Amino acid sequence: MLQILALDLGTDTLPAIGLRAEQPAKRVLRRPPVSGGLLDRTVAVRAFGVLGPTEAVAELGVFVAALFAAGWRPGAAWPTGGALLAASGAAFLTVVVMQCANAFACRSTRLSAWRLRWHGNRLLVVAVLGALAFGVACLVVPPAATVLRQAWPPLAVLPLIIASAPLLWTVDGLWKAWSHRGR
Repeated sequence: MLQILALDLGTDTLPAIGLRAEQPAKRVLRRPPVSGGLLDRTVAVRAFGVLGPTEAVAELGVFVAALFAAGWRPGAAWPTGGALLAASGAAFLTVVVMQCANAFACRSTRLSAWRLRWHGNRLLVVAVLGALAFGVACLVVPPAATVLRQAWPPLAVLPLIIASAPLLWTVDGLWKAWSHRGR
């Protein structure tokens, strides 16, 4: 429960504020309006139908990979102690990275994050860096890590955690291309 609260308050808030500074798309007023119902369904499908499962699979995959890195194998007793805390930290950091990646993906409803200028919204860049710093602090500052019941992930899973951002951008870009085909 405290991990969810830390994610919501510590790593969601800053990128949301950074997105507020995003400039509107050029010619946005020249396009016909989108009905609220269609827009709501598009956002819901994008958030829960595409990106939600992508994040869940990545987080669970990193969690299991961290357990494997600690020596656990299916059929063995469920790990406890440091191995479980490190796996929890790996999943937590994956959520943080994917939420930060999602902030960049949300800059446009049509273009993938790959096609946007990274420095186009400097407040968002600073906000994402702050959210990442907060996420890391939750793992390396002993009182926070103890309260949140997690530890720094094994080095072997750090590439997977980092790869979760491009994974999210790719899935988001494919969804945007598919949902805007023929327009």
